[in-house]
Amino acid sequence: MRNFSSLLISTICSTILLVWNSLSFYTEFTTGHTYYWIYGIIALVFLLFFILNMRDIIKKNYRTSGQ
Repeated sequence: MRNFSSLLISTICSTILLVWNSLSFYTEFTTGHTYYWIYGIIALVFLLFFILNMRDIIKKNYRTSGQ
């Protein structure tokens, strides 16, 4: 089981990369470049990572060590 801080950092990074690749997909698609779909696939992969991380955060009961 990963600790909460690494899970939170991974979720934040996935969110940033998801937004970045979504914007890249949109700009490549609207300007008419050929390989715009690669950015879409990468964005879907980071969306999957984001969903898995959020599911772990919600599902697991994280507690502080000073109980």
